[in-house]
Amino acid sequence: MGVPQIPEQLTRGYWQAHKGMIAKMAGYTGISDSMDDVQNAYDAVNWELFDTDKAEKAARNYGIEAFDAQFVRARAEYPKVTELRTKLYELRDRAQEAEKRFRETLLIPASSRRLAGDIAVVAEHFAVELRSMDILWAHSREALVQQFEDWLKIIGITMKTIEQHALTISLLPNPEAELLRKEAQQKCCSVYIYFRARADLRGQLMDDWKEVAQESWYKVPDGQAVRDKARELQLLVARSLVFLAGFAA
Repeated sequence: MGVPQIPEQLTRGYWQAHKGMIAKMAGYTGISDSMDDVQNAYDAVNWELFDTDKAEKAARNYGIEAFDAQFVRARAEYPKVTELRTKLYELRDRAQEAEKRFRETLLIPASSRRLAGDIAVVAEHFAVELRSMDILWAHSREALVQQFEDWLKIIGITMKTIEQHALTISLLPNPEAELLRKEAQQKCCSVYIYFRARADLRGQLMDDWKEVAQESWYKVPDGQAVRDKARELQLLVARSLVFLAGFAA
């Protein structure tokens, strides 16, 4: 979920532009002032802390604990969201009162009455949406954990592909370093990113995969040096698969 935005119907400009001239003459409703209170309360919140899209991106790069740390910061900021919800309910109440008053005045058109009623509904819905943030964070975290588990299967396939390419290249009469790089480097990058995103695995194999993900690792003379590199990859894959098998057991 990205940053929630105040619905246009809850802004002073929208109310002033759509309530109608006769409704403007009906006396003070407090709706515009209440909308200003909503805007001020909204502006007081550091909404970047509630951006689960950014938190999920951080988790994919630095681990699930990065997501959890962002959630802790969001919870600390949440009292300001509670204040915003209070202002939204105040706006709802004022809009409902205005709708009732407009119904009692036959000169005020039905469109103005409906507008006040719609504002009350939108204000309440937005307040409820903001209340559900904890649920949204929990769902996002569950989805991330499942994604990491799915990645584990994909990474296993990727590593076996690296192993097969490395074996094939090592059997060539004069294996070329550039061929090994083209077949392995990007796949090694994927494996490295996976280990980096898993705090529970990071300390085991991340540094080894980071090394083979670097282009400089493949800058060796053609021939035996390439065979040696290919065998290093095969050994790293074998060690990684054994470790992951034990980890998943």
